[in-house]
Amino acid sequence: NTPMYFCMDDFGAQDPNYINYTDIVDFEEFNLEPNTYWYSTEETGTFRSSYLTFYSHYDEDWGSAYWEGFAYTNGTDVNTYGYSNLSAIAGSGNDNSENYATCYMGFYGMAGLKIDTEHSVDFTNRGAYFCLPTYVSKYVDDENVSFAENHFYYSVKITAFAGENEVANREIVMADFREDANYKMDEWTFVDLSWIANADSLYFEAVGNDTAGGFGVNTPAYFCMDDFGIQAPEVFIGQSIAESLSIDAYFDAAGMLNLSCESRINDVYVYDMAGRLVKNISVNDNNVSMAFDGVNGMYIISARTENGMAACKVINNR
Repeated sequence: NTPMYFCMDDFGAQDPNYINYTDIVDFEEFNLEPNTYWYSTEETGTFRSSYLTFYSHYDEDWGSAYWEGFAYTNGTDVNTYGYSNLSAIAGSGNDNSENYATCYMGFYGMAGLKIDTEHSVDFTNRGAYFCLPTYVSKYVDDENVSFAENHFYYSVKITAFAGENEVANREIVMADFREDANYKMDEWTFVDLSWIANADSLYFEAVGNDTAGGFGVNTPAYFCMDDFGIQAPEVFIGQSIAESLSIDAYFDAAGMLNLSCESRINDVYVYDMAGRLVKNISVNDNNVSMAFDGVNGMYIISARTENGMAACKVINNR
C-alpha cells in the first residue's frame, strides 16, 4: 500500500565528480551572461577546467571586498578604463571564442594554478595564448602619465614547479617601450610553454620598471589567458611562402634581431631548429629591430606580410 511516487530532476546531468579532461583548456564549458565574469567569493577559492585548478583569494571585509587570482569571463568591453573591467583588449577570447581567463596578481604581484598530473599532457610544441586586459592596455597609453615615452616595460614571469622544486621560469613581455621598442600585447599571442614539462604548478608574477613609490610594480598586475595546452601555430610549415617575397635577418652586436622586407611586416615568428616557437611579436613596418635572448644557434624566421608569407634562416652567434 506504499504510495508509488518518486522525485527526479536534472536527468542527464553530469556526475559532479566527473572531470572532462581535454588537452586544450579553453574555458568554453562555463555559462555566463553576456559581458560578465565569475570568480570565487570564498576566502581561498578555486575553479577547475579540465586538468587545471585556478586559485584566488577573496576578502569581503576589505572595503567593498577585495579579490585577487583567477577569474573566467566572456568580457568584450574594450573601452572602460578601470580595475573592475576584466575584458581582454582584443574584445573576445582567442580566435573569437567567447570565454577566457583573466588573472589579477594582486598586491603581492603573484597568482598560481595547479596542474593535475593524473592527466599527463605532453607539452612538446604546446603553449597558451596571452593578451593584455583593456585596463592595462589603456594604462600603458595613459597620456597624463606617458609611460610609453618614459621607456615603460611590463611582463609576466611564469615559474614552473614540480613539488617544491623549481623546474624553470620564463618572462612574457606584455608591453615594451624601452629604447626603440614600441610593443604591447593587444592581440592574442601564442606563448611557448614546452619548458613546463613535468611541472605540477605554475606561479605568475608581475615584473616591470614602473616602480615609483617603492611598493612594487605600479602597473595594474593583470593578464588574460586562453587555450592553455594548444599546439603551436604552424605558421612556417603550415602556410605557403610567397616565392616573390624575401626577408633579410641578422643579429647585431647588441644582440638585437633585425629584419627587413620589401613588404610591410605584420607578424614575426621565430622558431628554433626543433620547430618550437620561441618568440612572436606583432609589428607594422618594413624594418623591425627586436630584443632576443635565445641561445646561440640557427633560427627560422617566418614573417606574415601584407603580401603573404616570407621566411629565412639566421644564425645567432653573438
